[in-house]
Amino acid sequence: MFFELEYNVVYVNILSSLINFFIILTGIYSLNKYATIAAIRSIVMFFCLELLLGLFLLNVVIYSNSFSFCFITDIQEEIPLITVFFFGISSIAVVTLMEVNRSPFDLSEAESELIAGFHVEYGSFFLDYII
Repeated sequence: MFFELEYNVVYVNILSSLINFFIILTGIYSLNKYATIAAIRSIVMFFCLELLLGLFLLNVVIYSNSFSFCFITDIQEEIPLITVFFFGISSIAVVTLMEVNRSPFDLSEAESELIAGFHVEYGSFFLDYII
């Protein structure tokens, strides 16, 4: 089972950062310079947010002396982590909202763009090779 792995905090961080590769690939393979620029801008923002989430999770890992989610939940029987890391957990909630581009933090698209930058002109990719 996935939750019984020894280093599953590391695996979750690796899986959450894989979306960055897909965003940069869609920006490059659209053959549009504006989509590539928007993809690079989005990657920079995601990199900063992943760095913040990694630092917050590192505090929890240092406190619990384990990379296992099962051990971290077992530690919370004595003292809940929300009491120890109240400001850290609230910061994790804000960074998570920033990473999924919810309303106050939808910074990956500019106000002046009518569409998302890395979602444009995928049809032109196929038309260039047909014509």
